[in-house]
Amino acid sequence: MGLLVYCSEEDIEKYKALAEKEQLDVHVNLSDIEKIRSLGSNDCILQSKEELMRGVDYNCKPNGLKLLIATDFSSDRSLVQGLGRVGRYGEMCRRYVVPTLTLVNQTKSIQLSGLLRQNILGL
Repeated sequence: MGLLVYCSEEDIEKYKALAEKEQLDVHVNLSDIEKIRSLGSNDCILQSKEELMRGVDYNCKPNGLKLLIATDFSSDRSLVQGLGRVGRYGEMCRRYVVPTLTLVNQTKSIQLSGLLRQNILGL
């Protein structure tokens, strides 16, 4: 299985060192859609940009992908989007979450909600 890790920018080097120790091919903040859709079981993608965890189907044939969530998302919707990046169209997947996470950064979520309200209501 390939590996997709969503982590903070600060943790990229830590996860990169671990992946290289396992002799995985590491790609940081990969945005090449063709590569994302044709990953191999030796690929490890480290994504620290939340936008790369939405609207993209990560594929790894024939064994699927493992997803490790290692940092919080900015909203519940972003979390759901992130979790749905693997296991698409019946492909095998495993999803893991670092147990100390809250999964959604409540401060960021409240700030985004406030901006949305301000834009919609003109407040």
